[in-house]
Amino acid sequence: MTNPIFKLIKAGMDAGIVQHSLISNNIANAETAHYVGSKLDFDSYLKDAVARRSMALARTDQRHLPARQVTDITPYIRLGGPVSIDAEMADLARNTLTYHTFTEFMIREQDMLKTAIKGGK
Repeated sequence: MTNPIFKLIKAGMDAGIVQHSLISNNIANAETAHYVGSKLDFDSYLKDAVARRSMALARTDQRHLPARQVTDITPYIRLGGPVSIDAEMADLARNTLTYHTFTEFMIREQDMLKTAIKGGK
């Protein structure tokens, strides 16, 4: 059984990676004529990712690597208008803080599990 806290944290970190890529792309193309920036609908993605039930994949041989579920993130990408470097840099800073927050959550959750496994020692 998958820990729902880990599932939420992983979804947040995955969304942060995609958001970072989109923001970087927007910044790189800010001076391109007729370029339309794109954003990730972070809240909708996170909500759906947590609610999504993943189908277990069978491992037919122990030498096979475990399967990894891949989610199509395209429906959560929204097209915006012209790109403002100042707005994109603010979004990048916000996204970086959000990603670091999820990283801290993951570290603390793992520390709690280690403590529980060691019997509180």
